[in-house]
Amino acid sequence: MIEPQVCFRSKARPVKISSGGNFTLLLLEDGSLYMAGKLPLVVDSESVALDPVNQFWIQVPGQFTDVACGWAHVAAITQSGVVVTGGIGEKGELGQSQTKCSTELRPIRVLENRQGAQVFACFYNTYVLDNDVLYGCGSNNKSQLKDPKSRVIETLERVSDDPVTRVCAGKNFVCYEDACSRLHARGPMVQYESQLQEHADQNSSFELKAMWTSVTSFSGQMFHFYAPANQKQDAIVNYRFPKPVTAWNTGSEHGIACVDGKMVFCWGWGEHGNCGRIATSRVANGVNDMSNINSDVNLAYDASSRPNATVYACFGGCATSWVCIAHKDFQEDV
Repeated sequence: MIEPQVCFRSKARPVKISSGGNFTLLLLEDGSLYMAGKLPLVVDSESVALDPVNQFWIQVPGQFTDVACGWAHVAAITQSGVVVTGGIGEKGELGQSQTKCSTELRPIRVLENRQGAQVFACFYNTYVLDNDVLYGCGSNNKSQLKDPKSRVIETLERVSDDPVTRVCAGKNFVCYEDACSRLHARGPMVQYESQLQEHADQNSSFELKAMWTSVTSFSGQMFHFYAPANQKQDAIVNYRFPKPVTAWNTGSEHGIACVDGKMVFCWGWGEHGNCGRIATSRVANGVNDMSNINSDVNLAYDASSRPNATVYACFGGCATSWVCIAHKDFQEDV
């Protein structure tokens, strides 16, 4: 089972958690944004103090509607409809022209349409979905943004030709669905485009989420996996839970699924404890730290003994797993 290392408690519900290489951002339903870890941004300590309840978290000034993290950078959308980025962007992922480091969030785009607008990020790329058009910047070494491939694209450029309805992004690829329910892939994932389309055609509730190097889909209470898997990232395929999956997500190279609003299972690369512990695991030096490096589907958290608690969402970061729990007394835990 996972022993929580960092918690966040709030009456406002967390709606999105995104992690970079060694930091995490947490967005609340009221628009508040918090950071924890080795922060890529500098926040004025005089204007924003440490939260006395959530002492590991620092609030980012402003109000936001979405957030996403790459390896060392942050992309977000403000409630006023501006896309902002900050952190380190050696390969153009900040979208700030030749700027490689920004210790504060700076604007890179004013949205044409706030409704449905989203940001996505992974490693050295940033993507913005605005007015049904997908834009991107950063590394283009696998043609994940456009052809021909190139080392750096420093400002947002259009990625999609057709109107886009949903997106998932990995280390060097992006997948998106157009308004006609056609699936498209750029980068290495293009070789799985036909398989993705085949499974999407079979079920209208088809969902896609990306790990660093793969895509996982979920439809009709069944999971499919696209890409090679050498760390059991595909362990969920053909696995049957005793009760319905009510929430699921992916992290860097692991997956997370909540069953019946109570039990949370993890699988894949769990070297840092993000897939829960098993008592029989061993590491190279012979020390048993109970980590679960290449994890089968493993029960990592169970709220069944807490009748007033419901797991309503789960999120994955870089070797981190986040479980969102709603209590009947309106206190939200992560």
